[in-house]
Amino acid sequence: MHTIGAALLSLAPIVALTLGETVLVQYTPDQADWSTFQDKATTNNRWNDAHDPDSVGWISASAWEDAAWDGTVYNPSQMSHSAFVAAICPSVDMIRGIREVFYAANPFADNAAPTKAEVDEWHRIALNHARALIGYTSADRQAVPDICMHARALWGDERKFTTMWDAAYPGTTGSAYGPCQGSGNAHCGATFIPTPEDQAPYLPDGHPPCTTQQGSEGVLSGPKANIPWSLKWSRGLCNTLHAEGFWGGHTGPFFHRERFGFSFWDTDQADASSHAVLRGKWTGSRMENLYCNPTDPDCDPNNTGPGPTTSEPTPAPTSYCPAGYDDVGVRWNWGLGKVTIATSHQACADRCNQYSAPQFMGGCKGYMTGMYSGMLFCRSYGGNVRSQPCAFFAQPTSPGVNSGALGSTHGGTGTVNVGGQCCQNTTFVPTAV
Repeated sequence: MHTIGAALLSLAPIVALTLGETVLVQYTPDQADWSTFQDKATTNNRWNDAHDPDSVGWISASAWEDAAWDGTVYNPSQMSHSAFVAAICPSVDMIRGIREVFYAANPFADNAAPTKAEVDEWHRIALNHARALIGYTSADRQAVPDICMHARALWGDERKFTTMWDAAYPGTTGSAYGPCQGSGNAHCGATFIPTPEDQAPYLPDGHPPCTTQQGSEGVLSGPKANIPWSLKWSRGLCNTLHAEGFWGGHTGPFFHRERFGFSFWDTDQADASSHAVLRGKWTGSRMENLYCNPTDPDCDPNNTGPGPTTSEPTPAPTSYCPAGYDDVGVRWNWGLGKVTIATSHQACADRCNQYSAPQFMGGCKGYMTGMYSGMLFCRSYGGNVRSQPCAFFAQPTSPGVNSGALGSTHGGTGTVNVGGQCCQNTTFVPTAV
């Protein structure tokens, strides 16, 4: 997990959770009723034992393996709608690579009963992982949770789904301000903000009152009450990608807004399979979309993205790889086994040597390593074809993703950032390139 910086702590509620050296801030107000989510997702759910990915009973180990991320940066300008959606979301419940990210971060002290602060932190980590899939990894591209956005999302839901505010705050039924009962407007409540006095119980002591500000809102019905917290938010993004694609109005903020707040509302507490509507509030900087829409006649798909991507092979050959290996700019095409967390580059190479015999799908013929969230990720590769570009972080000069500077020690994991490697066994010759 990541240590939250002083700038965020200055806006933090009093409610906080300290795990080791990591301070977690609770952004979701205490008033948010999550009791049925626990009951429906785990306590009275025969499929799920807890809220972590491996405890989700309807997703198989092979499905998770197929959904692992090898570091490829996906360029929506160069992909069809369906291909991009499949790359980011192998299913509506899974964002590619999310399982490995979860266990690298271990965001829940108790996977059976995560706290609001832990879930809030997980949403930050997971949202930034989704951005990393398209190469948005720089500090200015990171999503940051916001106290007022979380509170306003909850106030919007309370206005939309209850009458608790109606007597004190009259208005036009069905408007953005509300009241909302009997209205079909999904965004009813979007502009509703109580008085500073009524806001105070929802905010940390001393926090200034929330006000209207520039931003956007998405009300997404994809998430369900019976889905564990590690995956619940995924349907919000994945269903939106399916419906709108990368350039859709509801998709954009997931990738391009600076600050966010989420509220989840159980639409029918008596229904075990009810929807948990996600109201997402977005504000802060609206970052430039670095990808052009291929339907635009001026779009050059080969001149888009945040800079060097996997379409630009690494210089080859190099001498940093261990004996018997070299960086030839591309890797073998088949991923072998799961992405693992290694203690060193050599440990990843040793794993490849261990499974080099032909019975292991033809044998391991190469490996890639890279720093991700303060962990050294490792994956083995094989097959008969060697044509896939190395991942952008699989370089000794790359600090990776959310792992600090090269040579620094990550505050959450205690791991030194050693950069990455993309090394292929030089004794194997591809049958096709």
